[in-house]
Amino acid sequence: MSAPHDLGCGPLVSVIIPSRFRVDLLVICVQSVIRYASIPIEIIVIDDGSDLGLISKAMEPFTGIKCIRNEVPQGFAKAVQSGIEAASGEFVHLLNDDTRVESGWLDRPLACFADSRVGAVSPLVLIDDGRAFPWIDSAGDGYSLAGRAFKRFHRQPMPSGMSGCWVFGASGSSAFYRKSALQAVGGFPREFGAYFEDVEVSWRLQRAGWRIWFAPESVVWHKVTSSYSSIMSCELMTKIAENQELVFLVNMPTNYNVITLPLHTFYLLGRFIRALYFGRSASFVGGLLAAWKQCIMNSRGPVSGMRANASKIPLELM
Repeated sequence: MSAPHDLGCGPLVSVIIPSRFRVDLLVICVQSVIRYASIPIEIIVIDDGSDLGLISKAMEPFTGIKCIRNEVPQGFAKAVQSGIEAASGEFVHLLNDDTRVESGWLDRPLACFADSRVGAVSPLVLIDDGRAFPWIDSAGDGYSLAGRAFKRFHRQPMPSGMSGCWVFGASGSSAFYRKSALQAVGGFPREFGAYFEDVEVSWRLQRAGWRIWFAPESVVWHKVTSSYSSIMSCELMTKIAENQELVFLVNMPTNYNVITLPLHTFYLLGRFIRALYFGRSASFVGGLLAAWKQCIMNSRGPVSGMRANASKIPLELM
């Protein structure tokens, strides 16, 4: 397929990289993008409240990078959305600051966008931990009828001969989006802060009739969880539980309720037992209550107007 753009019209792709803590990893990420970009691109780094502006200062030696500084941390979803709004490319490529790209990572996703149905493309994301034989972080995202979001082939050895296919979603660590599709569905949900915002975006795209393609020819390496502390606060655990439950309540098509509600109940029970074991039951329950309260008080969710398109979501993708 040919690239769906006249390169004389400006940058085809805007690469958006939010960052706050890991200057060292961000520099590696930016260097890899510059090195392997096969066409003129725009790089937008979001300095989301780094101490003393260290992220912004680290970008000064790089020519042509647009750096947006938030004096106060806004959270991942808000940072991403500010980058999308500043982007001039026809397509946006979201990257975590703890990723690095390989040669050719840009070419196949751009070819995929020649198909007008494609709203997003998920690359093959490999775990960057020094293994001689790499393991997969994500081969696109899936979503179960019980309300569980998951990374396809997560932590499985890299098989030979992976093929592209339609998937439910693209992981926020490294996803390509058609900018017009994102704009049509309201972009990234700022209220989510961080975690499950990418799942919500995938739901919005699917409901609006867009499809998401997994392109294994595009390879991104990811130092999983390097951008965040491994010790989560009770407030963050509550927000994660709230976001995850909200995605299910707002998006799961009502015509599947006979199947999904019993499955979801058992899934919640399992998560509660796990939270109880780790001493996080109060945070978990608080998150669920916050999500249910939102749905009761605001019956019109952010994608309620797209419910008529529920039949466009193929069951095999869930």
